[in-house]
Amino acid sequence: MTAFSTNRGAHTRSFQHPPRTYWIRGTLILAVSVLAAISVLSFHVAAADIDAGKRAMKVGKYQRALEQLQPLARRGDPEAQYLTGVVYHTRLLMHGHETRAEALHWFRKAADNGHMTAQAEYAHMILAYSDAFDTYKEEAHRLLIAAVDAGNPTAQHYRGVELAAGYATGFEDDKSGFALLERAAAQGHGPAFRALAQFHYTAFKLKPSDDLKRDHAVGTMQWLLLEYIVLDRYTHWIARLLPKKVLRDQLLRRQILDRAKEWLQTNKPDKLNRIPARMPWETL
Repeated sequence: MTAFSTNRGAHTRSFQHPPRTYWIRGTLILAVSVLAAISVLSFHVAAADIDAGKRAMKVGKYQRALEQLQPLARRGDPEAQYLTGVVYHTRLLMHGHETRAEALHWFRKAADNGHMTAQAEYAHMILAYSDAFDTYKEEAHRLLIAAVDAGNPTAQHYRGVELAAGYATGFEDDKSGFALLERAAAQGHGPAFRALAQFHYTAFKLKPSDDLKRDHAVGTMQWLLLEYIVLDRYTHWIARLLPKKVLRDQLLRRQILDRAKEWLQTNKPDKLNRIPARMPWETL
């Protein structure tokens, strides 16, 4: 520490510079504050771009969505990488564009950054396109199971469908498959509700016993009703496949309501007050 003195009569005043460590500490605090502000600003800018990309996807403007998402994806944002993969996968499914490799690339990037839904989508694509990607099946299966174990609803849905349909094992495992689909539905995963309704409808068509047919008719409508209650959506086309006499059967109606209430009490008790007085298929 350096001191300077001045003599004026009997008075002596000393001026002391602060220690050098004070200056360093102040500079570091300022630098950290600036970096934090930049980080917060970057986060809000990224969130705005992701929201803009989602809005563009919702209305089918996929090129616009890519313009919003890809810069972030290239900078390593896992949500932007996942959504970029979704855009390419959607274009592949809806328009036949040769974008499979791009979808896999971005899903894998996001998965490597810890995005569980992207991991499930990547694994599902590999397993679905078996002819092209046989060498990657073992890894894809491992990644899908890891995402299931982590509780990801997309992975639970895909694995549940595999088991219930017998894709994964060569024989149908309804119990295990339905259990996974129900876990996904409990998290509000829309495709799981529809998959459960479809599996029950398929069983309704195939089962020879009247009792089993009635049970699966109830199952079909139970999951359509739960989709309507939980997600405010309704898959009309599945209900239209059922005979009208089944849709109008009052005994079945009571069974459907009982099963729906039981499931809601366990999984979505806050939705119990949304049970409608009129079933959605009663307008058919």
